Amino acid sequence: MVGDFSRNTFDPSKHYSRVLMQQGRVQLDADFNEQHAILLHRLRLLARDLVGRHAGPADLPDSFEITAINVSGAYVPRDFSIAPGRYYVDGILCENDAAAQYTSQPSFPVDDKDDPVALRDSHNYLVYLDVWERDMTYMEDPSIRDVALGGPDTSTRARVTWQVRVSELTTEQARNHAASGEALLDEFLVSAGLDSSADPMLSVRASPDTHYRGSENHLYRIEVHRPGTAADNAADYEGTATFKWSRDNGSVLFPIEEISGSELRLSNLAGNVNARLQVGDWVEVVDDTYELRGRALPCCKSPGSRKAIGWSRCPKAFPATLVAIRRSTRTYDAGISGLGSERMGRSLL
Repeated sequence: MVGDFSRNTFDPSKHYSRVLMQQGRVQLDADFNEQHAILLHRLRLLARDLVGRHAGPADLPDSFEITAINVSGAYVPRDFSIAPGRYYVDGILCENDAAAQYTSQPSFPVDDKDDPVALRDSHNYLVYLDVWERDMTYMEDPSIRDVALGGPDTSTRARVTWQVRVSELTTEQARNHAASGEALLDEFLVSAGLDSSADPMLSVRASPDTHYRGSENHLYRIEVHRPGTAADNAADYEGTATFKWSRDNGSVLFPIEEISGSELRLSNLAGNVNARLQVGDWVEVVDDTYELRGRALPCCKSPGSRKAIGWSRCPKAFPATLVAIRRSTRTYDAGISGLGSERMGRSLL
């Protein structure tokens, strides 16, 4: 999760049952968060042990049922309905408060018929439920701030986000697995690299010479910004795999006040001294639609003049749709590999 956390101490392999506070001791966010993580882990394991990998409640048997849309006796092409209700995926509770359609889901916008995820006539699809937790800040939900205290930034929230998605099947796959949805699901998970038996952890070793000399905690976050071909100093940024890192877990956010071509004007620049935008800092543009679709917007770099520190320049102009929807930026300590950022390349060695 993205947030200004000192560290993430929860480790399921330690089998802790709770956190016990002691009198006269320092209170840390890590202890508080670990207690909730222990309890949530236990509840989700219990749900999975009782209902299996996926299931719905007995009193709501039609939860998340997928059906064709029939309007006045005619079926609506390239779309289907998603029934309201509750459903569990790996013990995670998904809730759909109202009937929805594939093309107008609350957390999975489908642009139009030319969208890569749009359905096509005479094709076979596996329909599945994709579930994860999404971090929410006061920028996504202003009610998190306490207006009686002047609206300071306090805690963040985690929201269970679900998307009904499709994966196209070959004719052979559709024929072989027509009677066995579980077998098709297993095949899909393995092909997508989501086999639960695989170790998801990336082993990273830091040089013993890279001692940390700061006085405060830093929770480092490293993310792949966009997949692609791995290359050093690639001239073609568009086809190159890129990554970014932050020593503050990507927790520093600035609302976007104005978009002008390939330039952004940011606000909230006079807050905490550690959260101020500095000359040469990288910022990632964050937008609901792009984030929910798993797309990456360009990273921008603050210009080399302190008089223009509120502006950030990007490699190319932004889509016009960004002007009308919620947007913000998240700062990173280094930019995109492939844009000539030597500082970033050294940071991961």
